[in-house]
Amino acid sequence: IEMTDKKSLYSGHSLLLVQFSQSEDSRTYLDFDRIDDGLESLCRIYESVQINKKKNESGSKEGKIEYELTDMLKFLDSLYDLSALVFNDKAKGYMAHGREWIKTKIYKYLKDCAG
Repeated sequence: IEMTDKKSLYSGHSLLLVQFSQSEDSRTYLDFDRIDDGLESLCRIYESVQINKKKNESGSKEGKIEYELTDMLKFLDSLYDLSALVFNDKAKGYMAHGREWIKTKIYKYLKDCAG
């Protein structure tokens, strides 16, 4: 499979399935036109959690944080459950992917964003 073919396998409609804690009430899904949009959303969720934590701990009103990739990966590992369904044009259906696949894609996404 050429690189362009690989990219097209993972560029379709995507659903991220997230369970934040053991409670079934913390289950949610996020719906995106492309998996990259879903990856960006996971980063924004992580950033929001960190900003709120910083505000609560220090009373700071500053909404700015810095983090390393390892921090993001630890956050993804801390989620009770995480998976993705990504539409595959060739199969005409959704492919299921787990946490490790998502972590690999987050790594590549953040690396690409950093330039």
